[in-house]
Amino acid sequence: NAVQCSLAYLLENTELNAPDIMPLMEARLELAIPDMVFVPSLEFGSEDGFMELIEGIVDDAYKLSSLIPRIAKHNGMDHYQIELDDMLDLSEMRHDLMDRV
Repeated sequence: NAVQCSLAYLLENTELNAPDIMPLMEARLELAIPDMVFVPSLEFGSEDGFMELIEGIVDDAYKLSSLIPRIAKHNGMDHYQIELDDMLDLSEMRHDLMDRV
């Protein structure tokens, strides 16, 4: 499933002790007189921060499942997103990734 592959890719590329893996993302420390600021912001809760960026990427991966229509519509669901939201292994992967951020 595409969501699981996307989360696995992000987890693999955010592993601290993984050899030979190039950085997937970066945060720059910039001088903004009279302060120094990180871009994107590393402050928790910042609207344009790094955490929001990662959450947006993960949310977009989950939204992929809403684009795939169900063939069997007898259960009243038009797509697979509701089922994916309830999958324990995907929730654990998402939680592990957000813990790394």
